[in-house]
Amino acid sequence: MVVAAVLISMPIILRRLLPPKWISSAFKPVSRYISRVLSKISGIFRFSIAEILLYLVVASVLFYIVFTVIRIIRKKDPPIYILRCLSRVVLGLCSLVFLFNTLWGFNYYSLSLASELKMDIGRYSVETLRLATESFVVELNAISSEIPRFHNGVSKFESFDELADKAIEGWTNLAKSNAAFSSVRVAKPKRLSSVASELMSRAGITGIYIPFTGEANVNVGIPDSSLPFTMSHELAHSAGVAPENEANFAAFLACRESPHAEFRYSGYLSAFVYSYNALYREDPEGAYELMFSLNREVLADLQYRSEYWRRYSGEMRKVATKVNNTYLVAMKQTDGVKSYGMVVDLLIADFLARNTP
Repeated sequence: MVVAAVLISMPIILRRLLPPKWISSAFKPVSRYISRVLSKISGIFRFSIAEILLYLVVASVLFYIVFTVIRIIRKKDPPIYILRCLSRVVLGLCSLVFLFNTLWGFNYYSLSLASELKMDIGRYSVETLRLATESFVVELNAISSEIPRFHNGVSKFESFDELADKAIEGWTNLAKSNAAFSSVRVAKPKRLSSVASELMSRAGITGIYIPFTGEANVNVGIPDSSLPFTMSHELAHSAGVAPENEANFAAFLACRESPHAEFRYSGYLSAFVYSYNALYREDPEGAYELMFSLNREVLADLQYRSEYWRRYSGEMRKVATKVNNTYLVAMKQTDGVKSYGMVVDLLIADFLARNTP
C-alpha cells in the first residue's frame, strides 16, 4: 500500500512543483509525440483497442477477486488473502492513475490555450455576444444547403469511417496555419461498439480520449450533425488540449479549417449552440430572434439533437454527470461541468480578432 500511496501522491506533488510554462513547452510536445506513436500502433486495428482492454481489465479483476474468495472458502486459506488481493487491485489502479498523469494528465496544468494562441480574453458586452452568435447563424445558413439530409431535413452524413478519414484534414490544416498546433499530428478517430455507444448516450457522453492507447473514441449513436465536431473534440485531447472548454474551441478551429462542409457545418452548429445558450441567459428575446433566423434545415438538426438527448435524460446520466464533475474538479477544472460552456469567451475573442480592424 506504500507503493500505491507514492504512485498517487507523486503526480499531486509534481503538479505543484512544475510551472505551467514548462508543462506547455516541455511536457506537452512529448505528450503529443507519445500520443502519435501510440495511435499509430493502435491504428493497425479498426476497432477501439481501449474498449477491448477495458472489458479485459474489468473481467480480469472480477475473476481474480472471485478466484481468491473461492480459494479461501475451499482450501480454508487465511482471510488475509482477500486483503492481499484487494491491495493488489488498488496498486494496479494507482499505477494506471500514475501512468495517466505522466502520459497526458499534466496537460491540464499547462498554460491556457488562450495564452498559447496569444488571444486577449476579457469581459464582453451582450451586444458583442449577440454579434458573435449572429456570425454563426450567417455561416450555418450559408453551409446548410451543402449538407445531405433525410426527408425530414435532418443531416445525413456518410459512414463513420469516411467521416473519420476527413477529420484528419481539418487538424492538418490547423497545424499549418496556427503555430500553437504546428507539432500536432492526429490519427483517425475510432468508433465505439453499439453497446458502448448506447451506454455512453445514457451517461450523456459523446466521446472519450484514452491516453493509454492514443485513441480518440467516439459514440456512434449521436446525431450525425454532432459527429464531426465530436471527432475533432476528441482529437483535440490527443493534441494535448486537456480542459473541456479549450478542447471545444480547438475542435471548432479544426472544423473551420476543414475543406469538408460536414465539418464546417458541425463546428459552426456547436459554436452557435454554446453562444446561443449564453445569449439566452442574458437576452432571451434577442436569442429567440437569432434562432428563428436560421434556415429550416438547421432548425431541424437542432430539434433532432434536443429530442435525442431528451430520450436519455435518466438517472444514469445524472450519476455520470456527477462523476464527470468530480473528475473535472480533481483535474483543476474548478467550474466542473460548467467549463463546457466557458468556450463562449474563446469564441467571442476569436470573433473580435477576425472582425476588428
